[in-house]
Amino acid sequence: MEHPLYLQWIARFPASTVHLALNQYSSPESSVAVHRAQHRLHLLSSELFPLLPSQVQTATPSPLSALNVRPGQTLARFCLRPSLGFQSDTVVKIEVDAYVRQAYSSPNFPEALSQLRAGRPFRGRNATFLPFSSTLRRCPSSLER
Repeated sequence: MEHPLYLQWIARFPASTVHLALNQYSSPESSVAVHRAQHRLHLLSSELFPLLPSQVQTATPSPLSALNVRPGQTLARFCLRPSLGFQSDTVVKIEVDAYVRQAYSSPNFPEALSQLRAGRPFRGRNATFLPFSSTLRRCPSSLER
């Protein structure tokens, strides 16, 4: 996108034109559920469940932003009528602290986590109870029949 010929071509559009970049400048935050599960699993073991790297640039380069190029974001909208333009109020927002607080608020989670980290099996009131931090499914429900 930063090639001089492309910049010349894109500069011919009116200044009111918004260009949506769906490439390396786009946000990787596709689903709150995926990130919530990732951070909860990371609490259990940072070695077994490392955080996935985010290799996306945080902003478009200045030649592109000067030409009104906006990075694509999951659930962003561009309203044509009424002419409200680019709307980012529904964009996926990753809130790591909220996911960690939610995990710690689960029953017996802090005790089970400390015992797991100490290398001892969980021996609470119900020794067969296994606290899951997510309900991720293996395959879509439409395929299960």
